[in-house]
Amino acid sequence: MFITADPLFWEDLLRRPLAARRGPAPRELIDFIGRHHQATGSAAVARPAEPGASLDADLDRALAGLPAAVLARVAPCLLGVFTMEGTGASAASGVIAGPEGELIGAFVAIDAGAFAGVTANGWFERRENMPFTPSAGLRLEARIADAAGDDRVGALQFVLLHEFGHVLSACRGLAPMWWRAGRGAAPAYPLLDLCWQAAPDGRYAPRAGHDFPLRERLVYHGSARLSLIDAEDLYRSLGRTGFPTLYAATSVHEDIADSFASYVHVHLMGRPLEHRLLRAGGAVALGAPYWQSAAGTARAALFEAMLAAPAEFDG
Repeated sequence: MFITADPLFWEDLLRRPLAARRGPAPRELIDFIGRHHQATGSAAVARPAEPGASLDADLDRALAGLPAAVLARVAPCLLGVFTMEGTGASAASGVIAGPEGELIGAFVAIDAGAFAGVTANGWFERRENMPFTPSAGLRLEARIADAAGDDRVGALQFVLLHEFGHVLSACRGLAPMWWRAGRGAAPAYPLLDLCWQAAPDGRYAPRAGHDFPLRERLVYHGSARLSLIDAEDLYRSLGRTGFPTLYAATSVHEDIADSFASYVHVHLMGRPLEHRLLRAGGAVALGAPYWQSAAGTARAALFEAMLAAPAEFDG
């Protein structure tokens, strides 16, 4: 969260049509992400980036191709989808408040450099391999698109859905946020209750049956702490939990964001989300169809209710 010096600029964005809340990231936003990098020790350098005509067109296509119910739910609080470089990832998101601490809305910053020449499956496979160091004779194959949809638009859509999960989490109060501390009785978090429980100190840990060996060594930013040798056991363990992806199992906020992306991508848009471990002698499918499982059905019901509810901003 950052406190803006120009709340009128951001408030004006919310009055525009959603498709018009696009363009290069404002300087204030780039400076905020730069300060965040300094505070966290990230080596990334936040800097401006014009999207270029091709990426700009693909972002417009990606947004326009998302389900109307998703766009309707993010519209009340999404300040914009901006381009820059040096986000430290494929994209970043966060919330912006006015001088008195009042929440104005949330932003998504797409890293233009991360999407140079990518395809949907190429981008996703790169993401899914981030927790692992290579191992001779093994390859983790990951797929979120069929041949016809294996383009940059498909990659951008999955990234946008993940970041929109963060946007909705912040603006709809789906998970604890530090600026909400002390606001009356402790709220309920039905999406978190599926797999997480709060400790007395306020930290969240997986419920019994939803933790698994090596989960705490899963990292998607920084140096990999696992080997591809571990992949088969990890996915087997994941299948016994209520998490749809390994990324979702890393924290409560990534659980909501990646679960939302997976739900919309697979359940609403009818697209694949598959993993295979390729090795000498053949390929091993990793994981079962999550959204057909009991855990997936329970999670889908919560997302369906959220998307069917009136579009509003709880800030």
